[in-house]
Amino acid sequence: MSHDQGYGSGAPAWGQQPTTPTTPTAGQAAPSQPAYPAPSSYPAPSSYPAPSSYPAPSGYSAQPGYESQPGYSPQPGYTPQPGYYGQPAPRKTPAIAVVGLVFAFLVPPVGLILSLIAIGRAKRAGSGKGLAVGGIVVGTLLTLVGVALIPVIMNATKDIVGARGAFVNMQDSLVDGDCTAFMDSTTPRFREQLGVPTCDDFQFMIDEAAASPVGFGNVPVVGVEVSGDTAIVSTLERTDWADGGNPAPEPFDYTVVKQDGEWLVDWVEFGD
Repeated sequence: MSHDQGYGSGAPAWGQQPTTPTTPTAGQAAPSQPAYPAPSSYPAPSSYPAPSSYPAPSGYSAQPGYESQPGYSPQPGYTPQPGYYGQPAPRKTPAIAVVGLVFAFLVPPVGLILSLIAIGRAKRAGSGKGLAVGGIVVGTLLTLVGVALIPVIMNATKDIVGARGAFVNMQDSLVDGDCTAFMDSTTPRFREQLGVPTCDDFQFMIDEAAASPVGFGNVPVVGVEVSGDTAIVSTLERTDWADGGNPAPEPFDYTVVKQDGEWLVDWVEFGD
């Protein structure tokens, strides 16, 4: 290769070291740059066809070698409960549980029976079991207390009826003029108080009462109080000496005592 070639031809041959171009000295013309051809204009890009519409995506297919998981299904035997946001609906307390508890206080045997019925319904409803158990406990306790008090109540009732009956028998004997019945329903103390220790005295009292505007009978009993073997029978009686001879009801208290199992009229006092 000759040194007379232009600047553009000064490229080193294969295997040679590149030479540094010399700087031109004063008066020496600078080497001209090689003229490169103007770049040709690129053709306008052709229009691409509009993309075709993609088909609707179908179910995803499993990747090769990967087994797809089955869809989630509810557990067997589980039924979703109704309610807001999946919450179970509120449970309703059986009415019989409430009624049983109330009647356990008012009428214990009835409340006990109702509460026994309610315990089964409360288990099925899932609510009200506490009320039913409470009714059973209260009804049982009060029923046992009532059973224990039955003999006491019966004896007290029997005594009240017996004391009142003794006074009624005494009044009936006065109305009928029956001295024997009068003696059987009163004590000697009472007969001495009235001044009729014998049947003759009794008959005299009956005759005087017949001439009185008041007489015997129609005496209302307004109260009976029993304490052991003694009772007080309160009455309202009309007397011929009240208000200057004008009959008016006055309170009287009769003491009645139990002797050998029989109630007898023992004393009488003017009431307050």
